[in-house]
Amino acid sequence: TKITAHEVGDGSGPVGLVEDHIGPAVVSPRLLPALSTSGRPAELDHTTEPVHTSEPDRAAVHVVPTDEPSSVLRISQEDIFLEHNAGISMAKFSASGELIASYDDESVLRVWAPDPSSTQPKLKNELDFAVTAMAWDRRHTHLLYLYDESGFIHTLNTKSNLLGRHPVFDRRHPWLQCMLPSAASSTLLTVCSAKPESSSDVAVLLWDAAASRTVASRRLPASPDAHGVCAALNHNATLAALAYSSGHIRLIDARSLETVATINTAQRDVCAVELSRDEDSLVVVTESGALTRWSLRKSHELLAESSLDIGASALPDSRLDCDRVAFTPDRDCIVVAPRDQCLIFNIDSASLSDCTRRHKDLISVIDVAADRMLSASEDGTVRVAQYRKV
Repeated sequence: TKITAHEVGDGSGPVGLVEDHIGPAVVSPRLLPALSTSGRPAELDHTTEPVHTSEPDRAAVHVVPTDEPSSVLRISQEDIFLEHNAGISMAKFSASGELIASYDDESVLRVWAPDPSSTQPKLKNELDFAVTAMAWDRRHTHLLYLYDESGFIHTLNTKSNLLGRHPVFDRRHPWLQCMLPSAASSTLLTVCSAKPESSSDVAVLLWDAAASRTVASRRLPASPDAHGVCAALNHNATLAALAYSSGHIRLIDARSLETVATINTAQRDVCAVELSRDEDSLVVVTESGALTRWSLRKSHELLAESSLDIGASALPDSRLDCDRVAFTPDRDCIVVAPRDQCLIFNIDSASLSDCTRRHKDLISVIDVAADRMLSASEDGTVRVAQYRKV
């Protein structure tokens, strides 16, 4: 259900179904080095004039020189939807970006289209199991995979609303850390740990959804102080990067699951990782917004480091996690949601491009498609913002 902005906004009255964001540019806050402490950022709101932050003496951010201009994304319009009566814990765009699957704290799964003129089906299922992860098939875009807490993968056909169940449970590693779909086949890569709050011992598994069987599995030890792991796949699902919260990166062959290289970033509280579009480097993000880029060609050297000014040290609940960090498909920009608002940064310059309007409550998960992004909140709302490169 699409609702007007004033129904969940600040009570300022009707402003229409579409919130126009084309207007004065938002001034990017000055950035700190990765190892420095960031101060509280200025309030980001399109209803006010741009605010300049103070500029104390700060060391320069190290960024690799490039001949290409920095990509700047601007939000052109924003819609807000009320599809749930409880807080939303998961939300994902389909591979085409036409559909959204969203799951809430009352085990209600909805599949819906943000475009009111869409002919795509709209589904509502009250599930009798708890979902811990979900992913869309990248090739068969009508298939949605749900991983439950008992170690089963459920396949939902969104055309027929039929649900199948297949066991993939690993008794020694029952706690799912992440699940990624392949862009080259109907294969899922899952990373599970032996303990819920520790990833010192993880198992990586490749599951063929078409054949409903496990293709390969491997146990991968990690540093004993790691409490989480995130992962990324390259464009043809031949290389995977596993980033442990302790700062260790493991590069594995995504077909054999054998380790091909390791990188020690010396970063703490790593929460997200992504491979560059040319796959020459990878970007690592920490909970406090520190951003580093590492070469995959030149002895894994540090190429650049900067800090996203998200106010993680000044505001409560502002630290990032893997659900509130997303990259644009071209890997030029990163979207983060430290509290109740999405911020868009250029990766190369670490400069702020734009930001969404605020939810009434904290954002629980975000996702990015080819020309739009979503943010789902604990208040049951979903914001869908269309963006364009300028």
